[in-house]
Amino acid sequence: MEHTARLTIALSLVMSAALMGCSDYQLSKIEAHSPEPEPTSGQSSGPIETPRIGTGGSTSEVPSPWGALEPGQMPEEYFAVAWVDPSETDSYSPPRYDIIDISGQVVSSFSAPEHQSSTNAASWVSHHSLQASGPGRFLAVTSSQAADFYGPSTYVWSANGFTGEQEILISWGPFSENIELPQAGIQLELPDWFGLQRIVADPHNEDRLFVLTSNTMMYSEPLLGTLYSIHVRDPQAEVLSWDASELISPDLIPEWVHAPWDPWMLDSFARGDETVLALGLQFPDEEGGLRTLVAGFSPENGPTEWSLDLSDYPFTEEIAMVPSGDEQTTSAVFHQSNDWCPSADFVRWDGGELTEFSGTDSVYCSSLGPVLDDSAETFIYYGYIDPDLVGAEQRAFISHRGADVWSYSRFREGLQEHPFEIVDIARLQLEQE
Repeated sequence: MEHTARLTIALSLVMSAALMGCSDYQLSKIEAHSPEPEPTSGQSSGPIETPRIGTGGSTSEVPSPWGALEPGQMPEEYFAVAWVDPSETDSYSPPRYDIIDISGQVVSSFSAPEHQSSTNAASWVSHHSLQASGPGRFLAVTSSQAADFYGPSTYVWSANGFTGEQEILISWGPFSENIELPQAGIQLELPDWFGLQRIVADPHNEDRLFVLTSNTMMYSEPLLGTLYSIHVRDPQAEVLSWDASELISPDLIPEWVHAPWDPWMLDSFARGDETVLALGLQFPDEEGGLRTLVAGFSPENGPTEWSLDLSDYPFTEEIAMVPSGDEQTTSAVFHQSNDWCPSADFVRWDGGELTEFSGTDSVYCSSLGPVLDDSAETFIYYGYIDPDLVGAEQRAFISHRGADVWSYSRFREGLQEHPFEIVDIARLQLEQE
């Protein structure tokens, strides 16, 4: 989902790094923080003493570290976030890109690339997507438009929380038919159109990215195109590709005359040594209706055996997915409605059954953040705190097995606290020492 105005993000707030305890993980850019007081009522983050239990979410009785969160006993987690402070309203400021810990403390900061025009005119940044791309790293897709209206230029760039370094991996201009690979020193021409949110990381190879194109020839509605795997550093590396018909199981589309439209979602994740891509598809059925589903594709093994049919639910492009313990399934969470301003009502899919449940009714226009376990029982969501100020300050929650167990109302940078408006957030992978 693109945001060209104020972008913002964060999970947020106060709970000190000193309370986090010992850890087997470390990002080298993290500075030691001075001890802070434990969160109390009215502070910026903390447990929800009387969780609002939803109508479902899980039937599991297996103990979980997310079930009884306490300061000093929080699971070790880091997140990549893109955010702005909604209280800074005097002038436009581009989104910041930070890595934060589970308490909402900033530990590393980065800036999106900006187009430099010949007149040195100021530019503004639009955010398109954000995802994890290896231990301590994230991948972002952003555009920059100069005030002299040249552009926008689009950048696919990576940041490393261990080293504090960032680099541009792919870029292209407003009228270019080619993509630039600055780390490889070459240009590539793709025969089909490629969208801003159709570029994802390869979870098993940090030097390769997946690019999904759309077939726009002869059709008023773009159709599913070709998937490419591009090595962003080696100019001699082979560009791998899979045609549309190779991506989808014939059990889902027996006759290719009903080809799916340009996917509304593309995501990637690792299942053991296998890479799995999740494609959100929508296409007309034989009766003239619309089918909406999520299908899996493995570059190593072809279409997966699992798929999620969402045709009975209102169409929504916001869905969070994770691989589950079962090698043939995945788990997911999505909104119950497709309202432009959805309430915090969700559906969980465990690979077979769909369960509906609700979060808090105190936020408006809720959005989904990342899933925090391999069963989609724990995830982050966020929304605005004032129905008359949608587009301003937000709160974030950790939902676990149908109950809200932790909340955030501020984002912490050093000793300073910031209100936040979340735009995008990704859960980072950790590398054990």
